[in-house]
Amino acid sequence: MLGAWEVDEPKPHKKKQFSCAHCSEVFAVGDLRCTWISYSGTKDDSANCAFHLRCVPQAAAAGLCHNISCKNVNRTRGLTKAQVEELHAAKNATANQEVPVTPEKPCPANDEEAASSTKTSCDPPVAKCKKASKTKKCSGNEVGKPSKKAKKGPGKDISKDKDGEDSALGVDKTGLLDAAAKEEISIGPGKHLQGIVPANSYIPIKDFVRGVQPKGTAREVFEGEVCGALPKVSRWITWLSTEAQKVATSIVQGGSHGALSPQQVYAIVLYTLDVRMAGGTLEENFYYNLNPALQTRSIDVLQRIEGYLHYFIGALEALPKEPEKVYYRGVPKSAFDMVKKNYYSGKRIHWSGISSISDSEKVSMQFALEEGPANGGDGPGGVVFNITARSGRIIRHLSAIPSESEVLLLPNFRGIVTKGVYRKGKVFRVDILEEAGEAAFVF
Repeated sequence: MLGAWEVDEPKPHKKKQFSCAHCSEVFAVGDLRCTWISYSGTKDDSANCAFHLRCVPQAAAAGLCHNISCKNVNRTRGLTKAQVEELHAAKNATANQEVPVTPEKPCPANDEEAASSTKTSCDPPVAKCKKASKTKKCSGNEVGKPSKKAKKGPGKDISKDKDGEDSALGVDKTGLLDAAAKEEISIGPGKHLQGIVPANSYIPIKDFVRGVQPKGTAREVFEGEVCGALPKVSRWITWLSTEAQKVATSIVQGGSHGALSPQQVYAIVLYTLDVRMAGGTLEENFYYNLNPALQTRSIDVLQRIEGYLHYFIGALEALPKEPEKVYYRGVPKSAFDMVKKNYYSGKRIHWSGISSISDSEKVSMQFALEEGPANGGDGPGGVVFNITARSGRIIRHLSAIPSESEVLLLPNFRGIVTKGVYRKGKVFRVDILEEAGEAAFVF
């Protein structure tokens, strides 16, 4: 059961009273309302998932939601200091009772261990059941094999892509995509923060699309390569692969993937997934570990995941470049000093990795205000970058979290700061213009 909590204090309503889905008591003034947003739920379910904070443990025990914790509170709104302390106390109480989810067997630490292993992918996490002494192993598949429950969907068989390859996409419908769109779920500014420190100049990069022949389908190379190359992601390999299969299947069946193959859709969906949906941490995310390898051109890591990058970069290149327009990138106030140091008027900047921006100013404002509004005219404060670009690729229709309106820029984006840090409303702004063409130097 995937989902996240939103916590607020319900405002009095003249015609409508809000009550707890567990105890049925009406929320009183000062009560904390904890709303469980299920990523796989339906619209009808979403109206019955608000609980008193005190009722959350009982609701979780009844299987209606997860217990509230530091990892699954997605958003808080309008809380007083006393209410924030009350919420933190509940999170800490959960943390003291939690049984940590750990892999049954660690990833191979090196190629020799991987070669001697009888498995080709990491084992999934093992979660201990509170009601029994037995452990329950998360369901998973062997590398490259579709789920046993997978079956053909109506009207279209996507088990083969346009080149006749096995797409490794089982047909298993999911509500993750629709739930995220309806509830405007946003995980936070993690992607917008990554790679925000600009490189000094262009950094060469391998042509993963034309220079790499992958050793399997997108799912096979992800499960077989990423586990050893990015060990922090290892315990989430099965979850990421399974959820990407479900979301990608629904996208392909819906026909919104355009000219992209099922393999390429799967690769993009993987990049957009966030393990915090399932109780993980920011640092365990696939994208969080992939981007630094691209930004620093880590030869060891990139060589080991080049099969995945073949599908991922190929998908981005296959998407049309959007016409010139203003996009946004929001970072919280903890990044203010770094932004002020690196982004001043006239400065040329290079973003060496995959850069995540948004065509929604509202989403980027939320990211910038994650740690509160700006303090005075000189900061610190969150920053929203206004980026005039003509090479962005929209992936909203291919994302597991479409409400973030994500747009990606390929490695080695070049821009010039047309206006350095300036205050506007509750945040600061930086204006960037994408440079046109290559410099006409003769060497």
